[in-house]
Amino acid sequence: MIYSKPFLSAITLLFILTAFLPDEASARTKGRELIRNMDYIEATAVNKYNWEDPAAKHMVLDSVQGELTARELEGLKQYLLNAWEPTHNAVNYYFRKRSNSYALEWIYEKDQDLALVNRAIELAQKSIDYRNDNIGNVDPRYTSYKISYDRSVAPVWPNYKELEVYEDGSLGLAPGAGGFAGLDVISVPVRMIASDPSIWEKQYNGNTYLDIALRLAGEAQKTLDYTYRVFVGVDELIRYPDTMQREEWHGGVYIYNRVFPIMSGAIALAEAYEAFGIHPEYVAKIDRVNQAMIDFLLGQMVYFEANGKECVFYPYSDYSRKKNPDQSEDFTHGSFDSRDFQLFYRSGRYGFPERVVHAMANTLVEVADKGNGKFAERLNGKGAVKKGTPISYDGYIWYAAYRPEIYDILIDYTLTNGITRKEGIYDSYCLFEILKLKDTIAKKPKLIYSNSFDDATALEDWIMEGPGHASVQDGKLLLHSRYAKQTQKFRDEGGSETAARDFVEELMRNDVGEEGVKALTVDGKFQNAHFVLWNKNPAPENYIFECDFQSLNTYPLHMIMFSHLGLGGESVFDPGLKPRNGIAGRYTKGDLVGYRISYFHPQRETSNLRKSPEKKILITGGDGTDENPDRVHKLRITKIGNKVEWTINGKKSFTYIEENPEKVLGGGYFAIRLMNPAMGLYDNVKIYALDG
Repeated sequence: MIYSKPFLSAITLLFILTAFLPDEASARTKGRELIRNMDYIEATAVNKYNWEDPAAKHMVLDSVQGELTARELEGLKQYLLNAWEPTHNAVNYYFRKRSNSYALEWIYEKDQDLALVNRAIELAQKSIDYRNDNIGNVDPRYTSYKISYDRSVAPVWPNYKELEVYEDGSLGLAPGAGGFAGLDVISVPVRMIASDPSIWEKQYNGNTYLDIALRLAGEAQKTLDYTYRVFVGVDELIRYPDTMQREEWHGGVYIYNRVFPIMSGAIALAEAYEAFGIHPEYVAKIDRVNQAMIDFLLGQMVYFEANGKECVFYPYSDYSRKKNPDQSEDFTHGSFDSRDFQLFYRSGRYGFPERVVHAMANTLVEVADKGNGKFAERLNGKGAVKKGTPISYDGYIWYAAYRPEIYDILIDYTLTNGITRKEGIYDSYCLFEILKLKDTIAKKPKLIYSNSFDDATALEDWIMEGPGHASVQDGKLLLHSRYAKQTQKFRDEGGSETAARDFVEELMRNDVGEEGVKALTVDGKFQNAHFVLWNKNPAPENYIFECDFQSLNTYPLHMIMFSHLGLGGESVFDPGLKPRNGIAGRYTKGDLVGYRISYFHPQRETSNLRKSPEKKILITGGDGTDENPDRVHKLRITKIGNKVEWTINGKKSFTYIEENPEKVLGGGYFAIRLMNPAMGLYDNVKIYALDG
């Protein structure tokens, strides 16, 4: 390990807090000072950038755009396997270099070399060793200081540069931007192992990978437990506790870029827990906190138009918005934030919307860009920023997939002007983002159908079967039976499901007459007023279907029907097929073949996959739509070959594999089915074509 000279700044009194506190707090904190830490040592080995690391010579970039090459992938791999390991959190090292763990995971998904998992484990152990609760045991130059938040030796990663001195002479560490960022370094290798059951029983250094993952998960959970205990309130928002620094933020939601690492690191841990099938209570807590924070952030975003494009800005913190309603996040911190925006969006767990992604990309091009490599100081276009360092730009690179102009104004400029490459040496995070971008664009599924229900013409793509109602309401598709509102009132007032059927039958008789009732009667039994809404556009053999869904009441049931054709391969609209009017048997026991997934049944709490003309359940999984029934949920079906995967808010509910080649379904039509009195809003319906 290589160290530079110790940082020997004189102890400097920065400010006295008592002038800013009420009397009770003044008595408790009298004499507190913020000083420079004499024990702080700035280590070359943990520098944020790569110019001095010998391993950086391995990194190559054959082209900014085009296919990802084997040479580029191998170069990044060799850098990661040989780069300096982390020690203490000098200059907020973990805040940025946590990306190395994500890069190891990304490459492992491609070549399955266990050396990558082993390296990720080694980085995780270093992160644990140099966490504040352990650092005094591994390096005698450091003290495991009490953290000023609650005077405990907390399991976090402060930067050791600034200490608080209390009236009794004791010292406490002041907060730093990277204080939580070591969590990702621990949790990502846990997810790497959890995602590959084939290695669970294999061994590394005398322990199975499963045992290693569970041990690391326990260490990550220590940091989460501390954070949630000290920082999280009853509303599940992470708030800034009582410290000398940033005193003005008391009671306000934590500064976004400082808290995002604990959120993204928790996502990796939650997904690992789910893969292992353990700790649902921890997953639920993680999701509640992350959802509350993301909802709060989204609520503070301000959308505006520039040059005909929707753009967005948001404040640096809750408190800054209160002081100045027009305050906007600055350009460099926007880059910090966008690193985690990418992780939030791609996790799919919390409804982080594509609207934000497009708006941020537009903001870079239409508002922030001032030409010749210059950018506005703030995301609302005000001020001007000087030539930055890699951290000012790296988080924005992924937006080039949405606005190609970002290649010219940001990526090419920083590469050719000594910002993200010096003397042929690349900054690892920027290179990782460029390589990911190349891979994303090369593999990006082709969007072949999209409907955002902006106006009533959106309904022209759909055909109703049965007594259903479909309309556009506030940019969403409103669906319910024509008799849903009366039926819901009847049920809400205590009417049973059986009595409700008779009630609906009488409603229909008064509405459409006896012939209308007979059309929905089978073997003398009225079948209720259910319906199916077909889309006119067929999907190919391999595709992704996705949409947003929000229930408007607590009554079941909703279904998505997909890969539907006639038994002879005909279109579902072929006039030779038997007529259909919403009665279940016409779809499940008639002349159609296809899959259907049912969801939102609060009493059942499962999602079920069935196939017509069979009726048996093929597979069952969790149903996240009924856990938070008032929320908007992101639904996704991935159908490729003989595999069907169903995810809700980024969480995999199930994966079904059809083992019989003769029963594998191909492409076909999709529809939405609701059973009376279910009501719901649907939006952003999309179909992507996939390669086989």
